[in-house]
Amino acid sequence: VEAGLKINGDWRGRKHRIWEGGFRVPFLVRWPERVKAGSVCCRTVSLVDTYATLAELLNVPLPEPEVAAQDSISFLPLLADPTGPQPRASVVLHSARGVFAIRQGPWKYIEGKPYGKVRPAELKHNPEFRPQLYRLDNDPAEANNLIAKHPDVVGRLGSLLDRHRLAGFSRPAP
Repeated sequence: VEAGLKINGDWRGRKHRIWEGGFRVPFLVRWPERVKAGSVCCRTVSLVDTYATLAELLNVPLPEPEVAAQDSISFLPLLADPTGPQPRASVVLHSARGVFAIRQGPWKYIEGKPYGKVRPAELKHNPEFRPQLYRLDNDPAEANNLIAKHPDVVGRLGSLLDRHRLAGFSRPAP
């Protein structure tokens, strides 16, 4: 920003942080027989979804989520129809410091708990280490923390994150 650059657009943060600027990247596909040139899909997919997508394309069954591809969900149908249904119910994220977040629909809940030892001064001053809730569809910069206004959403997303963590995977079992 100091040099007049805004490489992450309106998204807050950068790589290794918990905010969208560290996770939002384009996923480009060129497949003339299946993907319409110039088409755009606004659905949420993750790089880990490539595994399940290729498995579906090759008609190879995925192993049980306890074994492999713990978080992978196929987005193959979106390649043909970018307006199709959202393939994932949620996506779990974490920063380099081990702070977990979960996105579901327009909501993003950041747990705010770092993994491992953190100096007290860093705990106090690092905004990543505070619980946060954002509605990304109308706050892409993650500037308006709604945690106090929506305790129901915080509870629902916090419980979902805990279930995924306890299970060790977020992919629904077949």
